[in-house]
Amino acid sequence: MRNANREPLISSPEDIMEDDFERKLLQPILNQKGGFSHTKITAMEKAVKDTIEGLERKFREEGNSWTRNRGRYKLKINRHREFGSLCGYVGVMRGHPMWGKTYQDDEVDLRCHGGITYSASCFPMERDNQTQDYWVFGFDTAHAGDLNLVGIKPMYEMYKQNKDPSCLMLATNHVPKLNKNNLFGGEVYRDMIYVKKEVKSLYKQLKALEKTKN
Repeated sequence: MRNANREPLISSPEDIMEDDFERKLLQPILNQKGGFSHTKITAMEKAVKDTIEGLERKFREEGNSWTRNRGRYKLKINRHREFGSLCGYVGVMRGHPMWGKTYQDDEVDLRCHGGITYSASCFPMERDNQTQDYWVFGFDTAHAGDLNLVGIKPMYEMYKQNKDPSCLMLATNHVPKLNKNNLFGGEVYRDMIYVKKEVKSLYKQLKALEKTKN
């Protein structure tokens, strides 16, 4: 029970739940509050910490960006500053049949990881230096089944502050080796090699569409 004379430093896991579905899904975890042994807590802490450190080490090894020019196309990968996940983009030059189309248009039938989630007249990291040389299509790797920091690090930081085991338990939902069969389990980090393949595939699709013009 919280000390009535102290304001909580941060929100509780209950406050984070945004809808009834999420609350029902995670209620069994919250019901275990206070029921974890020291050994289990220590094991969960290590698993979560190892996962976070492993991801951040991978980020450093891979770097945060990649760019290639292919004639009238520009291929880019950027890392999301908060999530740590990679986002892939292909820019087409004016005159391409897909110029000006948005990912909401029915005719934009481009296959990539999670589908197209970005379309604009600039690359996201270049908005302050926009030249409108390219119309850009992009995708991200922060979908269900994708391992990144957003599902694990905030809850772990919360746990370190309030020592609430339910926060730690929520973080462990995103530790692949502990949760291969649950709703969140089997999450995979989509690394630079994987995203490069997806970007190159998207480039080939857009190039094929240019050939079919007229």
